[in-house]
Parts: sequence; structure tokens; C-alpha cells
Amino acid sequence: MKIAFVSEDKLNDVSVWSGTTSNIYDVIAKRNEVVSVRPSGIKLFFGKVIRKFTKWFKLPDLEAFSDEWIAKVEGKSLSQKLKSHSDVDFIFVAAEDNLIEFLHTDIPIVFLNDATFNEMINYYWFHLTKQQISIHTRMDQTTLDKSALILMASEWAKHDAVQTYGINENKVKVLPFGANLPDKFVPHQLEADDKVKLLFVGVEWERKGMDVICSMMDKLNEKYPHQFEINVIGLNGLDDQRFPDNIKFHGFVSKHTDAGLDKMIKLYNESDVFVLPTKAECAGIAFAEAAEYGLPSITYDTGGIGTYVINDYSGYRLNRSATAMDFADTVSDLTNDYEKLVKMSKNARKLYKTKLNWDAWEHGFNKLTHKFDN
Repeated sequence: MKIAFVSEDKLNDVSVWSGTTSNIYDVIAKRNEVVSVRPSGIKLFFGKVIRKFTKWFKLPDLEAFSDEWIAKVEGKSLSQKLKSHSDVDFIFVAAEDNLIEFLHTDIPIVFLNDATFNEMINYYWFHLTKQQISIHTRMDQTTLDKSALILMASEWAKHDAVQTYGINENKVKVLPFGANLPDKFVPHQLEADDKVKLLFVGVEWERKGMDVICSMMDKLNEKYPHQFEINVIGLNGLDDQRFPDNIKFHGFVSKHTDAGLDKMIKLYNESDVFVLPTKAECAGIAFAEAAEYGLPSITYDTGGIGTYVINDYSGYRLNRSATAMDFADTVSDLTNDYEKLVKMSKNARKLYKTKLNWDAWEHGFNKLTHKFDN
């Protein structure tokens, strides 16, 4: 098939959307002819300027109106550019609903996202004005209505598209993201006298739940001295706080350098359990990567995580009111039951191999979009 991949960014830019856009482009291009179509680029320049201006002078409504104006300009630009690509089978847009509302075309649109705007209100984005909510809700609604096929990264996102926006559920399909690490899994066994190695990956201290991790490790230390340690990828310790030796901070580690990638793979392979008490998560590619390396995941039951961590099968999703003590108890109960730990590790690996990888995503994508093949 011939596909027009519409994006404001370069499709091979690994910094965009945590590398997800680049991975999707690589996967789609394996068996399809992909044409990159970029709008005028006005958002990349004016969007940043206006955002700084409105933040400085505390004018959030102006930012909302500017988003609307930019969407109109980009829509007009894309409508014109797509006229020279009238032979494509469909248009593909990933997470950029601002590019669709004012786009005029008869070519079918396939839209992918990991959440609706409604789900982000007071979840990821706070203190939005009525005007901001009104403009972006309309933008989201129009995008979903105009799309011939909607691909959501989780059941959570699909549910809201259907229930809140009234989209026909037959038009919304769930296609989970794959792991963004190469598969270099090396099985290892946890011996009885080994220190249990936990793993945390995240770059936002508060949202990713690093405060819960610190309290959890204190409680594990009290009950099981010198038995648990956790490697923290993505964060450094706070300057005004002391941390015990069993919390090892590695700071930001880039997947896009050989040294960084080797370090990440080593830490994943050496770990026994992945713990990420994130307070808000749309998809959670980190959970796909944990499954790739056979790590049971322990997290909160929030957002789209339910598609990536299956309760009592590949890990545990704790109630959102769960405390650090609850996390400590869950970690100790799992690691003290060797048979269950091994079984969950195998289940996590199986979930990765059957569902949470980009080959599976490609198969699902091609199957769902085949109906647009002219």
C-alpha cells in the first residue's frame, strides 16, 4: 500500500514521542510505500514562541486560541500538499489531532493515539481553562469523527473514545505499542542467597512515583536487611536528601548511544522485578520493555497500563490508594515465592512475544488497514 504519513516532525527523529513515531515509521515502511508529508511548520516556530509568551504573562486562553489558529493554517497547508499525493491509499497521523480538524480531503484517515484529550484533563494536564478545554475537546472530537479508522494503544483509551466521544466501537481498535529496546534477553535464576534486584525506569520524580520507591525501600530494609536493592534509570538523587546504598541512581541513560543501550540491557537482564508506581500513564512502553526482559511489573492500576500488565499473570496493578507498604508487601510476597516469580517471569516474556512487540504491531496494522488497499 501507499501511505501518506503526516507529521510535523521528521519521521526518523528518535527524540519525538520517546522514539515511538520513529519506530512506527520503520515498521510501516517494511511492507508499504511511505510518503512523508509535513505541514507548513508554523507550529514548530510560532507554537513555542506563543507558549512562552502566554506562560510568562499568564494568558492560557490566548494559547488555546493560537492552537486553533495554527491548526487552521496547518490544515490548509496539508490539504494543498496532499493534492499532489492523491494516489495514496490512506493518510496516517500519529497523536497530532491538531493536523486533522481543518484538513479537507477525500482520502481515508487512520489516526493513532494513546489517550483522548478528555482523559488527560486533571490527569496529565492541570489548571486548564474552560476555553482550552472547549477548543481542544472540539479538536479531538472532530479528529475522531473524521477518521476512518482509529488505533488506540490501550483498552482504556478505546473505552473513552467510545463512551465519551460517542465513536462507533467498530471503528476503534486497540493496538498496543511494542518495546523500544532490542531483544537481548538472557534468562537468569534468582538463587536463595542472592540479593533481589529491582528496577525502576522514569524521568519524572513525582509522576513516576519515586517518592513511593524510596519509602518502599525503607520498609523492605526494615523487614529484610540487605536483601533488596533497586537500580534507578532516568533520575538522580535529590541534592538535599540522603539515600540508602541500596538505591542506586544511574541518571539519564540514552537508548540511542551504544554505551547507554548496553548499560540498559545489562540492568534489565540483571533485574528480577520491575517496579514503577506511576501516578499517570497512557500506555507505558516501559512495561513492554520489562516484559521483553522477563520482569514481572508492579505498578498502580491507572491509565492504559491494564493492556501492558495483566494482573496476577505478568505482574500486579495495585489500587490507586495503595501505599509504599503495600508495594513493599507485594514485592516481598512475590520474590519469596520462587515458583510464582518464575511463572510470572515466563508469562511476562510470553506477553511480550505475542503482543508487546513491534512485529505484532505491524501485523495488526497491516491487517486492519488492508481494507484501504486500492
